[in-house]
Amino acid sequence: MEDYSSSRRLVKDLEPGEHIDQVFLIRETQLRTTRDGSFYIQAELGDRTGYINARFWDATADLFTTFTSSTFVNIKGRIELYRNEPQLIIDNFRPVEASTQDLGEFLASTEKDPTLLFERIKEWAGSIKEPYLARLLALFLEDTSFVEDFKKAPAAKEYHHSFLGGLLEHTVSIGELGLQVCQHYPQINRDLMLTGIILHDIGKIREISSEPGFPYTDEGELLGHVVMGVMMIEEKLKEISDFPGELRQKLLHLIISHHGEYEWGSPKLPMTLEAICLHYLDNLDAKMQAAIRATGEAEDRQSRWSERLNMFDRRRLYKGQE
Repeated sequence: MEDYSSSRRLVKDLEPGEHIDQVFLIRETQLRTTRDGSFYIQAELGDRTGYINARFWDATADLFTTFTSSTFVNIKGRIELYRNEPQLIIDNFRPVEASTQDLGEFLASTEKDPTLLFERIKEWAGSIKEPYLARLLALFLEDTSFVEDFKKAPAAKEYHHSFLGGLLEHTVSIGELGLQVCQHYPQINRDLMLTGIILHDIGKIREISSEPGFPYTDEGELLGHVVMGVMMIEEKLKEISDFPGELRQKLLHLIISHHGEYEWGSPKLPMTLEAICLHYLDNLDAKMQAAIRATGEAEDRQSRWSERLNMFDRRRLYKGQE
């Protein structure tokens, strides 16, 4: 009888030869067939530190249905080495109720301090001299429900900053870059630029759920975060009497044009200095975070190259030699 360790091990620390008995988050599952026609379950199982490929041999359609009946599964199994990568061979499993698990143990989170990140946002908001923009930001930052969602939301489902607190980290990163650009190009309206940076992706707190897998909400699927962000701003603008019409147009233009290209889901292309700047900073930060993650987490840990990335037109990125 195998001796399974019930002491929780992080995915990133699992080593060949270990026998484990613990709960994992299910990321992906497939029922596949071997060359002789028998079924097996191929899965990606994970926690907050990453994912591991797993296989359950001699499966059936009924066992696959049971395996996928919950988001979490308790696994008894062993770690083996397959193509220079750890692989979990499942000996036994049972579904686990999500309500019994601490999501923080299974969902990746920002490695930065969310409190300090949000303090930076408040610092910028407090520096806005334009009274209407300052009031608008105050309405958002005084909204406790909005702040709670903003702090924990991912910035994307997959491509960049796809972890709890990712939206906050992404926003602060763009803000830091934006401040430097505003110093270099004094023609840019700093107050408008900072306000646009803080608010440009707020629709994502309603577009993407913070539940495991970061699924899109129904509203998110139907409307998208650009439209939803405009709607959220318009809701707050109703609370500010006599908000200048041209200022409103310039601010909303920042939100609807920040993707920069029609094929990237932008209803309009950037047409102001601030909109042009926001688009390129947003794109830069998203691509750099994705590239940094990819070159640090290549599927083959011994490889000098990343996997192929959709964000970079299916190119692989060079990691270099250790």
